[in-house]
Amino acid sequence: MLDQLARAAEAALPPAPWYVHKAAADTAATAEAALKHADRVFLLATGKPRDGIVSRYLNRPVSRAITGLLVRLEAARPGHATVATAILAIAMLGALIGLPEHGAAIGAVLYQAASIVDGVDGEMARATFRTSDAGARLDSLIDAATNLLFFGGLAVHLWLRGDYIAAWAGFAGMVLLLAGLLQIGVRAQRLGQPINFEVVKVHLRSGQSDVRPKRSGASLTDILIWLTMRDFIALFVAVLALAGGERWVPFLFLISALGWFGVVSTVLIRTRIPANQLASRPGKV
Repeated sequence: MLDQLARAAEAALPPAPWYVHKAAADTAATAEAALKHADRVFLLATGKPRDGIVSRYLNRPVSRAITGLLVRLEAARPGHATVATAILAIAMLGALIGLPEHGAAIGAVLYQAASIVDGVDGEMARATFRTSDAGARLDSLIDAATNLLFFGGLAVHLWLRGDYIAAWAGFAGMVLLLAGLLQIGVRAQRLGQPINFEVVKVHLRSGQSDVRPKRSGASLTDILIWLTMRDFIALFVAVLALAGGERWVPFLFLISALGWFGVVSTVLIRTRIPANQLASRPGKV
């Protein structure tokens, strides 16, 4: 009955002038444009100030586009993106070991894809205010595992192809990488802090800002850090593998791992906390 009365009353009203409809349409269009602009600004704020050069101009725009779609899904959580990165890492390892002919190229492309998707979980966490130490710790562990699986899988791939020298170079680089990661993990455990594999970059940049005035251009330290970050390495090895130069990746990896291990050891020694201070911290042993 009430519905019939409402429809009758609506039919009895005179039609609204054309300019009323236009004003309503303009208002709706303006509101929609404002919401889209707010979405873009909000997603831009989910990046990291320490992003590498490849992440800044390639990985982050792609991951933000993915994040913008996922945050609209009520059931989507940052952990789902973390699982997606792990799945890409497993697929990458399967391609490296199971595809003798094109496995290196496919695995390298999946490594680059994992590097892009790796940014989604953090962006989703910051955009939905779900950041946590546990999530950051899991993300760091999956990052390290992805790196180890790629270079280890590539070494196995080359071994199966009979390129034993390149394979041994990859295995040696793996040992150095594991040793450096172990040092960082042990330090974090002793201090009761979450594992952070960016400790070297943070130390170098903080030391640089302490001794030099800020300049507008990139410094030599910034360039060296960019060239050794995962985003640059993943894109570089993907391009190199697609060009057929995958056998050179383990040698470059060994050189980089040797330098990285030396820098990690030096930084951890220079920032070492004396045993008496460590023992005086509550809850630390």
